[in-house]
Amino acid sequence: MPRFLAVVLALTLTATACGDDADSDSPAADVVADEHATPSTTEPPSTTAPTTTQAPVESEAFPLSDALCDDPANMTTLLESPSADAALSAGEFNADEIERMAAAPTDGPIYLFTATSYRESAEYPDSRDSDLTGRDAAELHDPAELLTAIGARTVYEADVDNQIDGDDIVWESITIVEYPCPVALLTMITHPDYQASAIHETAGSDRSVSVVADLAPILPPTDPDQSEAAFPPTAEDPSFDLIHLMDFHDIAQYEPGANEPERTGREAWDTYQASGTGASAQLGHYPTAVLEVQGVLSGDDRTFDQLLMVHLTRRAGIEALLDDSTRQDGRYPRYAALQNNYSMITYPDLSQIPYAGSGAESQE
Repeated sequence: MPRFLAVVLALTLTATACGDDADSDSPAADVVADEHATPSTTEPPSTTAPTTTQAPVESEAFPLSDALCDDPANMTTLLESPSADAALSAGEFNADEIERMAAAPTDGPIYLFTATSYRESAEYPDSRDSDLTGRDAAELHDPAELLTAIGARTVYEADVDNQIDGDDIVWESITIVEYPCPVALLTMITHPDYQASAIHETAGSDRSVSVVADLAPILPPTDPDQSEAAFPPTAEDPSFDLIHLMDFHDIAQYEPGANEPERTGREAWDTYQASGTGASAQLGHYPTAVLEVQGVLSGDDRTFDQLLMVHLTRRAGIEALLDDSTRQDGRYPRYAALQNNYSMITYPDLSQIPYAGSGAESQE
């Protein structure tokens, strides 16, 4: 057994014997956006699929089942299987995150958030001929049947209409998948059928980052269709989501000489949120999900802390929020709070993220 899997397996056995339980809470959500952001209209060109067949699927795969979360020992059995051995030893996935999930194999549900940017033209690792664009190649990877087999489901899909904050990486699509537990997720991504299909995603993706997160409790909105908002959505100017993928400073980085107490980055973010909660609520904006990031599974050496999704009424509502003086006065802590951040506008094709703690009362 490779040393990597031996370490993970030892950790799994310890966790199975001792148990593991963790919870996290999240502050209420708020929003910042750019009034100059404009929707894109470019459609990808039509293409043809590659003629070369996929690599053969190996045998001795750990079986897919919707009962994987019933027994923590399934994690041990999975990690001993030849298919998981090969997939996890290849170095694609973050070893620290695999170990963390192995320590709590049946806790769930958990959520896998993936942001992707695409190559201009597909580049297959086996050098096959292809005239596909990167996006079209990546879309040939369709794990829907495998997800169903393990009791998982895609809960969010969207193209990024406009990235209004971040660095030189411009993300183009967002996907969030709900898995019943970590052992189900690892069974999925190490299964030979998944690996054979994922070659298309590898060929098409220029960059991607996948983070594992827990859904934090928030209150459901009182006006989910935003019909009573000051600027209700219209057919010409529909509602949209603003997604923040955030990494907080350990200690908030205020400008030298600032008259501010020492705060953590998260505490500074909470201060920023509090400054705009009232204005956002009056305009009909509301959070749809807060996910506390537990670790980066693949694609990036950086860490992230929180994924915040806010549903906004329409562009006119954003402009009104940005004009709110209380909101503007409170923006200073935001810059002190964030070490890394991507803010992306999306018009989702699928949005079915549940409200954690659905028994809570609605937002006021």
